[in-house]
Amino acid sequence: MNRDIKGCRKNGFTLVELMIAVALTGIAVIAIYRGYTAFSQTADAQEQIIEMQQNLRIGMFWVARDLRRAAMNNEEDENAGFIVSDSASVEFTMDIGGDDPLTGGQATSWALSGTWNMTQTLGDGDVDDLGERISYARLPNADGGFSLYRNDVNAGVVNEIITNLEALDFVYLRESTTSGLVVLPLLPLGTADMERVRLVQVSMVVRTTNEDYRYTNDEIYSNLQDNPILDKSTAPDNFRRRLLTSEIKVRNAGL
Repeated sequence: MNRDIKGCRKNGFTLVELMIAVALTGIAVIAIYRGYTAFSQTADAQEQIIEMQQNLRIGMFWVARDLRRAAMNNEEDENAGFIVSDSASVEFTMDIGGDDPLTGGQATSWALSGTWNMTQTLGDGDVDDLGERISYARLPNADGGFSLYRNDVNAGVVNEIITNLEALDFVYLRESTTSGLVVLPLLPLGTADMERVRLVQVSMVVRTTNEDYRYTNDEIYSNLQDNPILDKSTAPDNFRRRLLTSEIKVRNAGL
């Protein structure tokens, strides 16, 4: 019996061996944890980037859709056009007829039936119907950040289009008989200048919801005129951002 016990002791682990095994296990656990953490951070960053890019596309889609219809009118209505035109917000009217808050009725009838309702026109001679006076602006939201808001003034309905909007910029251009499109004077525009708007350059900067501490943002974001609209070089942080710019032709202006 004594010999068996002594044999077992000879075949067991020493304290040094146990310490080495524990250390190796700890190293493996730490490596696995760090790998998982890195993977989780990368996946979260990619998800944030996708959300940010979707915000940009959605925001630009709404602004472009409405701006293209600015100043739409029929022959009897010359009141449609820009009301507010400054660098941070825009407001305009259009005579699309009817009381459908999105399309003015006529386009809805066509979309549902595939044929035009010939008893209904695209314009009814005023800009007082739902969806005929629209404004866009960057305003504070309930989360302490900023969002893009669309205001259907006639309907009294304000919709939050996208969140995490860091910058919104409008540049207005008019046609020149000698040099094509030229930038209009200092904003906000006067009444005479607003009537000459033919193209609007829109710039948006959107950030991610969460910070990525592996990344430092110290970039300067500029509009199509190379004028800075957001400068992070003096106050860097860890948010990722994207800039999207677009030139939107005001199709009905001057008609």
